[in-house]
Amino acid sequence: MTALRTARLTGRPIRARDARFAAALFGDDQVGRQVAESRRPWSRQLAQDRAQAFAAHWSAHGFGLLLWETAGEGGEAGEEGPGPPSASAPPGFGPGAALRRLPGRALAPAPRKIGVAGLQFCVLGGRGAVEASFAFLPEFWGRGLAHEAMAAVLRQASGVCREIEAVAHHDNDRAAALLARLGFAPREGDAAGAPRTAETTGAACAEAGPGANAGGAAPAPGRAVMRRFLLRVEA
Repeated sequence: MTALRTARLTGRPIRARDARFAAALFGDDQVGRQVAESRRPWSRQLAQDRAQAFAAHWSAHGFGLLLWETAGEGGEAGEEGPGPPSASAPPGFGPGAALRRLPGRALAPAPRKIGVAGLQFCVLGGRGAVEASFAFLPEFWGRGLAHEAMAAVLRQASGVCREIEAVAHHDNDRAAALLARLGFAPREGDAAGAPRTAETTGAACAEAGPGANAGGAAPAPGRAVMRRFLLRVEA
């Protein structure tokens, strides 16, 4: 599993130099609430450390999290570009957005980095597992992009493992629904609040929209109550 392409997206392995995007993504308040066990955004230093760990995971195992971009026209996907546009700007446009003129065609927006999705080793409930993780910028939630990216990843998963796990906060119902559409089922006998550590990241699943935190009982202070899911991969 290396680079992947879907109808609307391209994905390639995260590199250490993607730390700036990792800081923008995981430093977002809404993403932090859905991804981090602390339910707080990552610091810039933590994002930098994790970006390096994501890249090291690829070097060590040959798979990992991919950085996903809109499938813009022209140029190499994954090159560093401008930061996220203003919330009021249409995708691909905004202050400083790079536009490229194609021969005989109108100006086209450059690819936009929008999130990460892929597989990685972690420890769940005290045992090793391969985990499906995804997190996208809030402005791209609700468009089916996380599903599109993860579906592409899972089509390649038979070369990695036979079982894939995923976790989501107890009240992240939209992430749970997305996992169900991908074929994940609630893990039987799972205890709420089971300890979770990861080799490379604390990321779980973030593609929730307004109101996604409305359901479920509140966790005890300082304790992350997570739901766990399992997908058996067909050969």
